[in-house]
Amino acid sequence: MDSLNYAKLCCDTVMKKFPNGELPPVGIFHYHAGVFLHGMEELYLLTNDKKYDNYIENWLSKHIDEKGNIHEVNDGSLDDLQSCNLLVRYCRQGNAKRGFREALDFAGEKLLSWKTNVHGGKRKKNEHPNQVWLDSVYMGQLLAVRYGLLSGDRTFIDMADKQMNLLWQHARDEKTGLLYHAWDPSIEAEWNPNPKTGCSSEIWGRALGWYFATLTLLGELLTENDPVGKRFLERAKILAENLIKYQDKEKHMWYQVVDKGENDGNWIETSCSCLYVFALCKLIKIGALKNDEYIKAARNGYNAIIKNYTETDSNTIYLKNVCMGTGVGTYEYYIDRPTAINDLHGMGAFALMCTEYYKAFGE
Repeated sequence: MDSLNYAKLCCDTVMKKFPNGELPPVGIFHYHAGVFLHGMEELYLLTNDKKYDNYIENWLSKHIDEKGNIHEVNDGSLDDLQSCNLLVRYCRQGNAKRGFREALDFAGEKLLSWKTNVHGGKRKKNEHPNQVWLDSVYMGQLLAVRYGLLSGDRTFIDMADKQMNLLWQHARDEKTGLLYHAWDPSIEAEWNPNPKTGCSSEIWGRALGWYFATLTLLGELLTENDPVGKRFLERAKILAENLIKYQDKEKHMWYQVVDKGENDGNWIETSCSCLYVFALCKLIKIGALKNDEYIKAARNGYNAIIKNYTETDSNTIYLKNVCMGTGVGTYEYYIDRPTAINDLHGMGAFALMCTEYYKAFGE
């Protein structure tokens, strides 16, 4: 089975389990659904199979009324604005349902007015006044750039540039070249930030995956002809160079705590491995990475995920070893996190990986 058919099997599995678009958490406009539906959107764009487009539109319509009100959304969390990304394509095509553009404009206004810490970093949640997490750039800044391109307002692109820069400057570890999960310049977070840097103590796989994926997505959207896009792609290449050093030489995937694969209790995590392969494939496809070592890393990673962490049965796929939703914590906290089969974080990342692998390699 090629990667395109694996992407179809992934999306069909979720559609079969939730046939009416009742993705968990049911009734809530939430990033869990949005992450998965991003993967489905990429599959639709590749196949033009309307069943995937209809499923996405149906889910959006369940949560957005004709006046553009988004129901059951926590608009004090960047996470839950993420699903508004799904509105951009409909608004760009000019066939959006009533209320979709109003809801998207609401999200754009929220992004502009979002509260920040003293450095201008947009907080993850209102209840965390100083904290900026890597996860949040995928949730908020991908939307900002896509909305900026749609509306023609450069303010949104400059905003995303600033947010990505702040984390690159403040959350990046000089030794590994990778980024810590979170940064709090006030040193007040409950997860005991480093008193000198304000960073959390560990490099968590999926958070870094969201940052890496976002760099590549934004770099592709803006291209090297745009100075911001050029900077995103340059940093994505630096991150790729450092990440492949931590790809397990035998298992060909990455660990829950990325840079401590040799430590007791650490384990291979599927969703972050999918995101890294996705980003590598995108950089390879657009010609930003050309060396054989990157092609080998992407191919090995993809094949290891398929061979060792998926099972198929009766037109259903089972994706294993996906870390469930996770906050910021110690090494012990991360390695003690539970895993789930077909968690939507993983299914979204898997669909993204498979579609991008197919675009890069055609197999």
